[in-house]
Amino acid sequence: MSKKGLYVKKYIIMRRKNFWFAGAAVLVILIAVYHFLGGFNKAKLSLVSSVEYTLAGYDYRGKHRSEALEKYFTEIRDMVKEQPEIGVLAMVYYKEPQVKGDNTHLFIGIVLNEGQSAPEQLEKRTIEAERAVRATVNAHAAVMPAPNAIHEKMTEFAQREGLTLQAISIEKYISETHLEIDMPVE
Repeated sequence: MSKKGLYVKKYIIMRRKNFWFAGAAVLVILIAVYHFLGGFNKAKLSLVSSVEYTLAGYDYRGKHRSEALEKYFTEIRDMVKEQPEIGVLAMVYYKEPQVKGDNTHLFIGIVLNEGQSAPEQLEKRTIEAERAVRATVNAHAAVMPAPNAIHEKMTEFAQREGLTLQAISIEKYISETHLEIDMPVE
């Protein structure tokens, strides 16, 4: 092999090594960011007793993605941002057999803090249960587990405990990195 051919071969080998080192470095950085955002945090499941929510918001029946749904969500989110003392953003999902396909039934609103009153334009609603299965997730929304995966874990937890869940779930968005989901027990 000529001297020039030997240099070319060494050059190719060095480029491959650099590629693998750069790839490994990027992978380590991605894993570190994922960890920092809480991606490895699992939902903590527990059984809570005597839950009562006083909510104010909008009842919505329709497509999962619609302008009306987005409008309601944005209005409630902005209201909570401007007046954090009023309560926390919440979504109540109703699992009704007659709601099929891309349609949904939910209540977009605020879980009111004690002593707070709801703005007049919002519908008031109270949800009570003697017990509920609660999932607490501490992770950034970008790396948070999908709601369906969390609901599955909650259902499995309830079955292990010999409990039957109601066809409703209450998601409370405490902060950008803290979500609580309650599924009341029948």
